[in-house]
Amino acid sequence: MKATHRFLLGLGAAFISCCCFAGVHQEWINCYSLLPNKTNQAVAIALAPDGNIIVAGSSANTNGDLDYLVIKYVPGGTPAWLASYNSPTDGNDSLRSMALDKAGNVLLTGTSKTIKLGTNGNVLWTKVFGESNTRYAKAVQPQV
Repeated sequence: MKATHRFLLGLGAAFISCCCFAGVHQEWINCYSLLPNKTNQAVAIALAPDGNIIVAGSSANTNGDLDYLVIKYVPGGTPAWLASYNSPTDGNDSLRSMALDKAGNVLLTGTSKTIKLGTNGNVLWTKVFGESNTRYAKAVQPQV
């Protein structure tokens, strides 16, 4: 039987990530929450070219504002790294979309900036689109 991976996300008080094989056997489950009683929104999950799992969303920081949050998991479910982005204005940075390019770099966009992270979670570049803080991107896609 061919092995297939199914990934599940949960919303609410914690990022919940789960990996199952063939929809039958739960391989692992992880929860993340900097502040358990605050908002944590996992909005995207992707399988990287190297076999790792990338989960992205928004999580409340210690000021109560949302920041972009990305967690890279190795296939066994152990976090490889965690990256967050808090805009210079310390406002709400709500993630709307994530995509991976062929190399496994992570592209993020939402209510503050569009950001490209390297495969180790470091920021490669950031860009702002539009002239007002009321304009934001809803999706991101790498160039083919």
